[in-house]
Amino acid sequence: MRPAQFLIVLILFLLVIAGTDASSQANINENQTTILFVDAQSGSDSNPGNGSLPLKTIQAAVLHAIANNRISIGTKITVNPGVYREFVNMAATSAQTEVPITIQAAEPGTAVIAGSDVLAAWSQEDQANTSIYTHSWTHNFGACPLPSGWPANLAPVAMRTEMVFVNGIPLTQVMSYGDMRAGTFFVNEIYNVIHAWPPASANMATAVVEAAVRPQTLNISGRSNVVLRGLVFRHAATCINQSGVTISNSSNILLDQDQALWNNWGGINTSSSSSLTMQNSIASHNGGVGIQGKQDSDALFSSNETDYNNWRGAQAGLYDWGMGGTKLMWMRTTEVQGQVSYRNQGQGLWFDTDN
Repeated sequence: MRPAQFLIVLILFLLVIAGTDASSQANINENQTTILFVDAQSGSDSNPGNGSLPLKTIQAAVLHAIANNRISIGTKITVNPGVYREFVNMAATSAQTEVPITIQAAEPGTAVIAGSDVLAAWSQEDQANTSIYTHSWTHNFGACPLPSGWPANLAPVAMRTEMVFVNGIPLTQVMSYGDMRAGTFFVNEIYNVIHAWPPASANMATAVVEAAVRPQTLNISGRSNVVLRGLVFRHAATCINQSGVTISNSSNILLDQDQALWNNWGGINTSSSSSLTMQNSIASHNGGVGIQGKQDSDALFSSNETDYNNWRGAQAGLYDWGMGGTKLMWMRTTEVQGQVSYRNQGQGLWFDTDN
């Protein structure tokens, strides 16, 4: 090949790459004319959802937004600071249109969608060890099924979904009462009780004790032109190789300044979606993988951070398969830039099969 011909080929190649990069992202015009407000403390789902009379739950606002979408009215949902103990589901519906729906925190990082509930009124053990407290427990989830093709000799703790937090500090799950030490908890499904041995500094009479009870915090499926901004997703009681936040079969989706923290397995999973952008977001201290993309196309992952993930997998000596910081597989036309991944008990940034 002559030098001039090589130069022409190189220029054409760079133009193709530049064009590919330009299309690998969401492009949403957030020109909504309707704004709904949500407030966990002062709201009511019977309210109209304006600034003075907000809704109480994010799901109620989502249902309003979906109804507006059917008549081509875009909706922006503003979530006031607070903890929203609910599962938010935005699934495909008949007659949906392309107008955008935004769910955003009034202040980034202050609107928390939690898979946990507060357990109050713990009883001190009347046996020899008064450092252990008990509470009734009816959420008997049992062991999760082993994903197809995974190692069959995993330690039983890898198949559990329970999590307990005392004043925001996680306790470590053990599989028998006899294994309990300070900073641990044990679920006894035979007697429907949960035992907790909190840190010595915790006063269980006044402590906020949260236990994971919902397997997911948010699901988006079959939707287009959706923005999630400034939200925190935490404490999903998610089974092995599943995620607290799932986005599937969707297009033109933007996640900006979101956080997935302390979920039992995966933090955020995107799959079979296109024109997807995740930027300025954090997935940290999740039990498996922080961020996972699977079979997405035209995707951009920009300036995200995934760290301290795979603590649940590490409890079972599992450092491969669905673990680590960020895992991408079967992806097409995808760009990763400005990625930060550290102190994951598994791969930091993992380009798995057939990308």
